Amino acid sequence: MGLLNTYLKLEVVSTAVGSMGGTVKTWTTEANIWADLRHSSYQKEDYEADQKVAIDRAEAVVYSRNIKPGLHRLNSGGDIYDITGVQPVEERQAIPGRPMFIKLLLEKKDNSNG
Repeated sequence: MGLLNTYLKLEVVSTAVGSMGGTVKTWTTEANIWADLRHSSYQKEDYEADQKVAIDRAEAVVYSRNIKPGLHRLNSGGDIYDITGVQPVEERQAIPGRPMFIKLLLEKKDNSNG
């Protein structure tokens, strides 16, 4: 684990029924957190709503907190990372007076029109 040197917004989703009866999602900042954000060399392309989407994988190590995939996401200066999984980090959980760290498995989707 490296340094927690990237400042991120932890966002949480809320849903409501819109005036036309559809579901409206709203993302709000739940907390500002420090992370060790690392990008993977893995990338794949997929299609969503008939648009080509490039998917980059990354991971972030953060202080342990209640983070749930699908309910939370990370925002790094406008770059949105969906949280796809949460794993405990074994190496630093026994330090007295400090919480355990967790690893967040992330995907960042970039739309392209090509």
